[in-house]
Amino acid sequence: MADKTHPIDEVRGKDSDELKIDLRETRKALFHRRFQPEGEGAATSSVRDLKRTVARILTVLRERQAQQG
Repeated sequence: MADKTHPIDEVRGKDSDELKIDLRETRKALFHRRFQPEGEGAATSSVRDLKRTVARILTVLRERQAQQG
C-alpha cells in the first residue's frame, strides 16, 4: 500500500504564515466556487473539500495559538 500522508499532517507541516496565505486562497476559491454552475455532483464535493480544508487550517492555527499563550 502506498504511503499516504493525512491531510492534517500536511497542514501541520507548514508554518503559520503559509497557513494564513492558504486560508485566504482557500476561502477565495470557496467563494468563487459557490457562483459557478453546478455540474453532475462535482460542485458538492469540491465545496465540501474546500470547507474541510478551511476547517483543518483553522484548527491548526488555533492549536498553535493556544500553545503560545
